[in-house]
Amino acid sequence: MTAVNTNISAVKPAGGLRAFLRDPMGLFGLTIAVLLIVSAFFAPWIAPYDPAALDVPAKLQGPSAAHWLGTDELGRDVLSRAIWGGRIALTVALVATTLSVLIGGLLGMLAAMGPRWLD
Repeated sequence: MTAVNTNISAVKPAGGLRAFLRDPMGLFGLTIAVLLIVSAFFAPWIAPYDPAALDVPAKLQGPSAAHWLGTDELGRDVLSRAIWGGRIALTVALVATTLSVLIGGLLGMLAAMGPRWLD
């Protein structure tokens, strides 16, 4: 028969920053997220080609040393377009998050401090 620990102070909660940093999958995900954010921030300097530049003779090429992710139907470099697209996606995410926090905070303050019928 096993003993059950009934001392609540001996139970430590799982989670927190220390547990996250010990988890290899958590660190892997954090590394990928940081790399995506850094690549989007430095897109003008690290993108190998202009994302809008057309190169029709090079259309629909597979991955190669010149185009790491290949080219699309108009010959545009897919890697450059992905890097620049990440920049746009981060901007949209930041604007949407900021607006939702401002609107949600305002509505929350109105509900908390406003008249009772507003609840």
